[in-house]
Amino acid sequence: MIKGAILLIPSKIEAMLKDYAEDLEQAWVNAGDDPLTISFGAKIGIAKGKNICEVSISFTKDKVKDTSTFYWDPNQGELFKIIEKMDAGLKKDGATMEIISSGGKSVTLGGN
Repeated sequence: MIKGAILLIPSKIEAMLKDYAEDLEQAWVNAGDDPLTISFGAKIGIAKGKNICEVSISFTKDKVKDTSTFYWDPNQGELFKIIEKMDAGLKKDGATMEIISSGGKSVTLGGN
């Protein structure tokens, strides 16, 4: 089940867009009247017995190309389903739950 990887790919792409925001802006300026092409790719497979996903970005500003690789667990898809059910249940009850990561990022489930 690759849903665990698929659900994580957008956040990896978003992180790459943030990392390359200045380079993308410069590429846009350099493009002039030509359109700026930004390409994204994802490869999902198995390496050394672990599920792996490689997400890439490429665009023209000195031919920038980068990849981000992460491991994923096929059970992540089930975890996301459980969290979605928790969120729906909390919303139904008018309650909220805040989850804070060790890095300080937080997400609130439930509420309106």
